[in-house]
Amino acid sequence: LCAGLPPMALVAWARLGRRGGRPLRDAMRFSTPAAGLNTIIGVVVYAAVYAAILTQVVDISVSAEQVASLESFVGFEFQSADQAQNETAAIVARSVLTPLLIFFGLALILFVKPPARFFALRDEVGPAWQPVGLVAAMLAILAVCLAIPRLRELIGLVLLPLWVYGVLLGITAVWALLFRLMVRRRWVERYFNLSVSEGELPEPEAA
Repeated sequence: LCAGLPPMALVAWARLGRRGGRPLRDAMRFSTPAAGLNTIIGVVVYAAVYAAILTQVVDISVSAEQVASLESFVGFEFQSADQAQNETAAIVARSVLTPLLIFFGLALILFVKPPARFFALRDEVGPAWQPVGLVAAMLAILAVCLAIPRLRELIGLVLLPLWVYGVLLGITAVWALLFRLMVRRRWVERYFNLSVSEGELPEPEAA
């Protein structure tokens, strides 16, 4: 959903022309903040959900078929309730982390091909229907995969309550704000001591 069709679409939409700057440096400005945020937020969310399920603060059911499928995959049966609870927590945590990382990746598409001023890290804003339509299509495919039990079990996820997906979208909004701030404030350039050519990025906005 993030690394298949979307890059092909972005390449097809790219405009040919002269571009200054250094490709590796430009890629670091964009990919480093995204990778850092994905790692930090992803680990925190996964650990929080795992702990919440393990301590039964939150109760999300996992079907017996999925537990049996996991037992078949690892090659042995769970011998204790604690072991089964650990694996259940892992399944739920993965079911939270997977759509969250997909949301992050789809949000990144909007920064690559900005449909609105908020997503424009430079001064260019393109046609809104292209990136928005692509993101909507990928979200629709994700919703279908989660709604159909066979597909859901194929990718090893459980269906979560709707409020959980709402929370994940809220976390994605925070991710987008942090990513925009990091790029526009040039945190990567400052940390790696990269020179910035005049006019390559707009001046940071006033706080």
